[in-house]
Amino acid sequence: FPDDTAMLGGAGYVAVMCQHITGGLLCVPSVFSLTIFPEEVAFALARHGAMAETAWEVGDMITRIYKICFTEDGRRSNPASLIFILALHHVVGILLVLPLNVYFGNSKLYHEGIFLLQGAAGVAICCQCYGFTLNLKKDSDLTQIKLISTFVLTVMIYSRFYRFGALGIEVYYILKSKYELEHLIPFYLLAMGAMSLFNLLLIVDAVSKFSKYCLRRIDSIDEGKKVKAQ
Repeated sequence: FPDDTAMLGGAGYVAVMCQHITGGLLCVPSVFSLTIFPEEVAFALARHGAMAETAWEVGDMITRIYKICFTEDGRRSNPASLIFILALHHVVGILLVLPLNVYFGNSKLYHEGIFLLQGAAGVAICCQCYGFTLNLKKDSDLTQIKLISTFVLTVMIYSRFYRFGALGIEVYYILKSKYELEHLIPFYLLAMGAMSLFNLLLIVDAVSKFSKYCLRRIDSIDEGKKVKAQ
Protein backbone atom coordinates (compact mmCIF):
# COMPACT_ATOMS: atom_id res chain seq x y z
CA PHE A 1 0.00 0.00 0.00
CA PRO A 2 1.13 3.61 -0.52
CA ASP A 3 2.29 5.46 2.59
CA ASP A 4 -0.91 7.52 2.89
CA THR A 5 -3.10 4.40 2.61
CA ALA A 6 -0.99 2.61 5.23
CA MET A 7 -1.21 5.64 7.54
CA LEU A 8 -5.00 5.78 7.23
CA GLY A 9 -5.19 2.04 7.79
CA GLY A 10 -3.08 2.31 10.93
CA ALA A 11 -5.19 5.16 12.26
CA GLY A 12 -8.33 3.16 11.55
CA TYR A 13 -6.82 0.20 13.41
CA VAL A 14 -6.35 2.34 16.52
CA ALA A 15 -9.94 3.60 16.18
CA VAL A 16 -11.19 0.00 16.05
CA MET A 17 -9.18 -0.75 19.19
CA CYS A 18 -10.72 2.21 21.04
CA GLN A 19 -14.24 1.24 19.97
CA HIS A 20 -13.86 -2.37 21.11
CA ILE A 21 -12.32 -1.41 24.44
CA THR A 22 -15.07 1.15 25.05
CA GLY A 23 -17.80 -1.36 24.17
CA GLY A 24 -16.25 -3.95 26.46
CA LEU A 25 -15.87 -1.51 29.35
CA LEU A 26 -19.54 -0.55 29.11
CA CYS A 27 -20.38 -4.16 30.00
CA VAL A 28 -18.14 -4.27 33.09
CA PRO A 29 -20.74 -2.99 35.63
CA SER A 30 -23.21 -5.72 34.65
CA VAL A 31 -20.74 -8.59 34.16
CA PHE A 32 -19.00 -7.99 37.50
CA SER A 33 -22.15 -6.80 39.37
CA LEU A 34 -20.55 -3.53 40.44
CA THR A 35 -22.71 -2.07 43.19
CA ILE A 36 -21.73 1.53 42.40
CA PHE A 37 -24.23 1.37 39.54
CA PRO A 38 -27.95 0.59 39.91
CA GLU A 39 -28.76 -2.65 38.14
CA GLU A 40 -30.94 -0.90 35.53
CA VAL A 41 -28.08 1.47 34.70
CA ALA A 42 -25.58 -1.41 34.42
CA PHE A 43 -27.91 -3.25 32.03
CA ALA A 44 -28.44 -0.13 29.93
CA LEU A 45 -24.68 0.46 29.69
CA ALA A 46 -24.15 -3.11 28.45
CA ARG A 47 -26.85 -2.68 25.81
CA HIS A 48 -25.14 0.53 24.69
CA GLY A 49 -21.86 -1.39 24.48
CA ALA A 50 -23.50 -3.82 22.07
CA MET A 51 -25.04 -1.01 20.03
CA ALA A 52 -21.67 0.76 19.80
CA GLU A 53 -20.28 -2.35 18.11
CA THR A 54 -23.21 -2.59 15.70
CA ALA A 55 -22.99 1.11 14.84
CA TRP A 56 -19.30 0.74 14.01
CA GLU A 57 -20.00 -2.34 11.86
CA VAL A 58 -22.75 -0.59 9.89
CA GLY A 59 -20.55 2.47 9.42
CA ASP A 60 -17.60 0.34 8.35
CA MET A 61 -19.74 -1.57 5.86
CA ILE A 62 -21.16 1.61 4.30
CA THR A 63 -17.70 3.20 4.11
CA ARG A 64 -16.16 0.19 2.38
CA ILE A 65 -19.02 -0.13 -0.11
CA TYR A 66 -18.66 3.55 -0.96
CA LYS A 67 -14.88 3.22 -1.45
CA ILE A 68 -15.23 0.13 -3.63
CA CYS A 69 -17.89 1.73 -5.81
CA PHE A 70 -16.74 5.33 -6.04
CA THR A 71 -13.01 5.68 -5.32
CA GLU A 72 -10.04 4.84 -7.48
CA ASP A 73 -8.18 2.57 -5.04
CA GLY A 74 -11.25 1.24 -3.24
CA ARG A 75 -10.99 -2.28 -4.65
CA ARG A 76 -7.25 -2.43 -4.06
CA SER A 77 -7.56 -1.41 -0.41
CA ASN A 78 -10.57 -3.71 0.15
CA PRO A 79 -9.67 -7.07 -1.42
CA ALA A 80 -12.26 -9.84 -1.51
CA SER A 81 -10.47 -11.81 1.23
CA LEU A 82 -10.68 -8.85 3.62
CA ILE A 83 -14.37 -8.26 2.82
CA PHE A 84 -15.10 -11.95 3.48
CA ILE A 85 -13.38 -11.85 6.88
CA LEU A 86 -15.16 -8.63 7.84
CA ALA A 87 -18.49 -10.11 6.74
CA LEU A 88 -17.96 -13.03 9.13
CA HIS A 89 -17.38 -10.52 11.91
CA HIS A 90 -20.12 -8.01 11.08
CA VAL A 91 -22.96 -10.50 10.64
CA VAL A 92 -23.26 -11.08 14.41
CA GLY A 93 -23.82 -7.44 15.34
CA ILE A 94 -26.03 -6.67 12.37
CA LEU A 95 -28.28 -9.74 12.78
CA LEU A 96 -28.36 -10.27 16.54
CA VAL A 97 -27.73 -7.14 18.60
CA LEU A 98 -31.11 -5.47 18.09
CA PRO A 99 -33.25 -8.58 18.82
CA LEU A 100 -31.02 -9.65 21.71
CA ASN A 101 -31.15 -6.14 23.18
CA VAL A 102 -34.95 -6.37 23.06
CA TYR A 103 -35.40 -9.94 24.36
CA PHE A 104 -32.19 -10.45 26.38
CA GLY A 105 -31.32 -6.87 27.28
CA ASN A 106 -31.16 -7.70 30.99
CA SER A 107 -29.33 -11.03 30.61
CA LYS A 108 -25.87 -11.21 32.14
CA LEU A 109 -25.04 -14.10 29.81
CA TYR A 110 -25.59 -11.74 26.87
CA HIS A 111 -23.58 -9.00 28.55
CA GLU A 112 -20.68 -11.38 29.24
CA GLY A 113 -20.64 -12.41 25.59
CA ILE A 114 -20.40 -8.77 24.49
CA PHE A 115 -17.70 -8.11 27.08
CA LEU A 116 -15.60 -11.10 26.02
CA LEU A 117 -15.81 -10.53 22.26
CA GLN A 118 -15.19 -6.80 22.36
CA GLY A 119 -12.77 -6.90 25.27
CA ALA A 120 -10.69 -9.69 23.74
CA ALA A 121 -10.52 -7.83 20.43
CA GLY A 122 -9.54 -4.58 22.13
CA VAL A 123 -6.82 -6.28 24.18
CA ALA A 124 -5.43 -8.15 21.16
CA ILE A 125 -5.29 -5.03 18.98
CA CYS A 126 -3.73 -3.02 21.81
CA CYS A 127 -1.04 -5.67 22.27
CA GLN A 128 -0.39 -5.84 18.53
CA CYS A 129 -0.05 -2.06 18.27
CA TYR A 130 2.45 -2.12 21.13
CA GLY A 131 4.27 -5.00 19.45
CA PHE A 132 4.77 -2.83 16.36
CA THR A 133 6.93 -0.51 18.49
CA LEU A 134 9.33 -3.27 19.63
CA ASN A 135 12.77 -3.92 18.18
CA LEU A 136 13.14 -7.69 18.08
CA LYS A 137 16.90 -7.37 17.70
CA LYS A 138 16.97 -6.50 21.41
CA ASP A 139 16.66 -9.29 23.97
CA SER A 140 14.48 -7.15 26.24
CA ASP A 141 11.99 -6.42 23.45
CA LEU A 142 12.06 -10.04 22.32
CA THR A 143 11.10 -11.10 25.84
CA GLN A 144 8.21 -8.64 25.78
CA ILE A 145 6.86 -9.97 22.47
CA LYS A 146 7.02 -13.50 23.86
CA LEU A 147 5.00 -12.47 26.89
CA ILE A 148 2.53 -10.56 24.73
CA SER A 149 1.98 -13.43 22.31
CA THR A 150 1.45 -15.85 25.21
CA PHE A 151 -1.03 -13.48 26.86
CA VAL A 152 -2.97 -12.88 23.64
CA LEU A 153 -3.18 -16.61 22.90
CA THR A 154 -4.53 -17.26 26.40
CA VAL A 155 -7.13 -14.51 26.07
CA MET A 156 -8.21 -15.76 22.64
CA ILE A 157 -8.60 -19.39 23.69
CA TYR A 158 -10.59 -18.47 26.80
CA SER A 159 -12.83 -15.77 25.31
CA ARG A 160 -13.28 -16.91 21.71
CA PHE A 161 -13.32 -20.68 22.21
CA TYR A 162 -14.12 -21.82 25.73
CA ARG A 163 -16.54 -19.13 26.99
CA PHE A 164 -17.84 -18.28 23.52
CA GLY A 165 -18.94 -21.88 23.05
CA ALA A 166 -20.40 -22.22 26.55
CA LEU A 167 -22.36 -18.97 26.37
CA GLY A 168 -23.50 -19.68 22.83
CA ILE A 169 -24.94 -23.05 23.83
CA GLU A 170 -26.70 -21.58 26.88
CA VAL A 171 -28.34 -18.81 24.86
CA TYR A 172 -29.37 -21.31 22.17
CA TYR A 173 -31.25 -23.46 24.68
CA ILE A 174 -32.91 -20.38 26.14
CA LEU A 175 -34.12 -19.42 22.67
CA LYS A 176 -35.29 -22.97 22.02
CA SER A 177 -37.23 -23.09 25.28
CA LYS A 178 -39.27 -19.97 24.48
CA TYR A 179 -41.84 -20.49 21.75
CA GLU A 180 -42.13 -16.78 20.99
CA LEU A 181 -38.37 -16.60 20.26
CA GLU A 182 -38.04 -19.65 18.00
CA HIS A 183 -38.09 -17.44 14.90
CA LEU A 184 -34.71 -16.03 15.98
CA ILE A 185 -32.96 -19.43 15.98
CA PRO A 186 -32.02 -19.52 12.23
CA PHE A 187 -30.51 -16.02 12.45
CA TYR A 188 -28.76 -16.95 15.70
CA LEU A 189 -27.22 -20.11 14.20
CA LEU A 190 -26.10 -18.25 11.06
CA ALA A 191 -24.48 -15.46 13.06
CA MET A 192 -22.85 -17.81 15.57
CA GLY A 193 -21.54 -20.02 12.77
CA ALA A 194 -19.96 -17.02 11.04
CA MET A 195 -18.45 -15.75 14.29
CA SER A 196 -17.13 -19.23 15.11
CA LEU A 197 -15.23 -19.25 11.82
CA PHE A 198 -13.96 -15.73 12.49
CA ASN A 199 -12.86 -16.79 15.98
CA LEU A 200 -11.05 -19.77 14.50
CA LEU A 201 -9.09 -17.47 12.19
CA LEU A 202 -8.08 -15.29 15.14
CA ILE A 203 -7.03 -18.26 17.27
CA VAL A 204 -4.98 -19.71 14.40
CA ASP A 205 -3.27 -16.32 14.01
CA ALA A 206 -2.56 -16.16 17.76
CA VAL A 207 -1.14 -19.71 17.71
CA SER A 208 1.02 -18.79 14.73
CA LYS A 209 2.47 -15.76 16.52
CA PHE A 210 3.00 -17.75 19.72
CA SER A 211 4.84 -20.43 17.74
CA LYS A 212 6.90 -17.84 15.88
CA TYR A 213 8.11 -15.98 18.96
CA CYS A 214 8.05 -18.58 21.73
CA LEU A 215 8.72 -21.97 20.16
CA ARG A 216 11.40 -21.10 17.61
CA ARG A 217 14.95 -19.84 17.92
CA ILE A 218 15.23 -16.22 16.84
CA ASP A 219 18.43 -14.34 16.13
CA SER A 220 18.60 -11.22 18.27
CA ILE A 221 21.21 -8.53 18.68
CA ASP A 222 21.63 -6.79 21.99
CA GLU A 223 24.31 -4.17 22.51
CA GLY A 224 26.10 -5.19 19.32
CA LYS A 225 26.43 -8.83 20.36
CA LYS A 226 24.63 -11.62 18.47
CA VAL A 227 22.96 -14.16 20.70
CA LYS A 228 20.42 -16.91 20.32
CA ALA A 229 17.04 -16.52 22.01
CA GLN A 230 15.98 -19.82 23.54
